[in-house]
Amino acid sequence: MKLVNKVKLIKLMNGEEIVASVKNENDETVTVEKAAIVMLAPNQTGGLSVQMGPWCPHTDNPIPVNKNHILYSVEPGTELLNGYNANFGSGIVVPPKSLITG
Repeated sequence: MKLVNKVKLIKLMNGEEIVASVKNENDETVTVEKAAIVMLAPNQTGGLSVQMGPWCPHTDNPIPVNKNHILYSVEPGTELLNGYNANFGSGIVVPPKSLITG
């Protein structure tokens, strides 16, 4: 078993995309906590906005996901990571690059 403890964007075979804290991984499963489903919804300007909600709100326990059900697992972009952390994760957000001076 490999301990991971990173936030990942995971695309499942059923089409769902989740953002979750990956706690550990072995040959068969990826175990996630505080998982949120990522959905696109129309906004008032005619575009799309990203919305998140609890993926499995009926448990506070870690959830093992069979690797055979995962299409890909990647690092989420900064905006998605910030939205996840603010609502489901650590609360720590990264400022936009335009605010960072160096």
